[in-house]
Amino acid sequence: MVGKTGWLRVVEASISVLLILGAILTIPATYEKSENNRFEEGVQFAVNNLAENLSLRDGILRYNLSEPYNGPNNLAITNGINRSLYSSFGGLRPSIYFKICLANEACSLQVDGSMDSYSIERIIATGITNNYFLPKKIKVVVSEG
Repeated sequence: MVGKTGWLRVVEASISVLLILGAILTIPATYEKSENNRFEEGVQFAVNNLAENLSLRDGILRYNLSEPYNGPNNLAITNGINRSLYSSFGGLRPSIYFKICLANEACSLQVDGSMDSYSIERIIATGITNNYFLPKKIKVVVSEG
C-alpha cells in the first residue's frame, strides 16, 4: 500500500500547472484588447463630437472643396476641427489625419501604413435652418504614436 497516493499528487500538480498557464496566456490578450478598444472608442467619440458641435458642423458644410485645406476660407475650419479632434483624446497624442469630401464620393486619405490606424467616416448633413444643402463626409484616421 506504499506509494498509492503518488498519482493524486501528479494530478494536482498537472491541474495547477494548467491553471497557471491559462492565467499567464489570458492576461496579455485582455490587456491588448482593452488598449485597442480605448483607441477605437476615442475615434468614435471624437467624430461624434464633431457632428454634435453646431459651429464645427456648420464649418464642415461651408468647407470649400475647390480650395486647399489651408486656403483663406478653410483655414479656420481646419484649425477648429484639429483642436476638437486632439482634445477628444485627452492625454494621448495620436497622429490624426482628416479629409472632407462630398457625401457621395470616396474619401481617400494617404497615411503612414507602418502603425496601427483606425478610421471612421461620418456624414454631416444640414439642418432645416441652414443655407447649405449639400451634405459632406468627413473621414478621420488616427494612428497610434
